[in-house]
Amino acid sequence: MDDDLDLLPDIREFVNIAEGTTEQVEIELKRCVNVCGRLVVEGTGQPIAGARVSISFGKTYEHTDCQTDEHGRFSAKVLPGKARVSVISFFGTGIRVERHPRIEIEVPEQAEFEIPVVKVAVKAN
Repeated sequence: MDDDLDLLPDIREFVNIAEGTTEQVEIELKRCVNVCGRLVVEGTGQPIAGARVSISFGKTYEHTDCQTDEHGRFSAKVLPGKARVSVISFFGTGIRVERHPRIEIEVPEQAEFEIPVVKVAVKAN
């Protein structure tokens, strides 16, 4: 899919097609929203660079993964509606966490949406 189009397929349900048969399937394209956020250490506000973030969205839980930059910021294009933001890996960040954060959000139909800062509880070394 062309990243410049700002469209994503809205897959409403899984379709099973038996081997040797054909089916006509219509998939609507919808304008996506650029979801932005920031990952920081709870208590200090220090940005966490290099963490992997996954955002699941849509009725079939499509997902997209991204990585935080040196300021702890991340962004990904998703469809409007319910979504789940999960931090899936801290490998290479040099920190150990007590739990991997997961938050539920409602993504509005607009060009860009900033989620609240995600604070991560870290384990003492």
